[in-house]
Amino acid sequence: IWPSFKRPLAFRPGIGLLARELAPLAVLPIGLHVEPLSATRPTVFASSAELISIDRNLDLAGVESAVAREIDAIHAFLSRHGEDAPRHWPGPQGRLPAAIAPAEIGR
Repeated sequence: IWPSFKRPLAFRPGIGLLARELAPLAVLPIGLHVEPLSATRPTVFASSAELISIDRNLDLAGVESAVAREIDAIHAFLSRHGEDAPRHWPGPQGRLPAAIAPAEIGR
């Protein structure tokens, strides 16, 4: 288990084995972040990207990048909303806005 801000995420090759054995398949990249906020129990924030179709030639870096983008979007959302993040979280059909790279802030 690693912190959600670790980069690169360093996926293990197991997903490649699945891709070779089960291709074609679809992968749903999901970013997760656990935050204590002010509650006794931590809050889990989850965000999913679009499905990625995979054939036998898995682009593991592409899947890892999609998951990292979702985690970055969660971090950016938490930075904007802080303790109020759960109240502002998009509904089940909603999407988080993409994270803005630090170099882009203020432009």
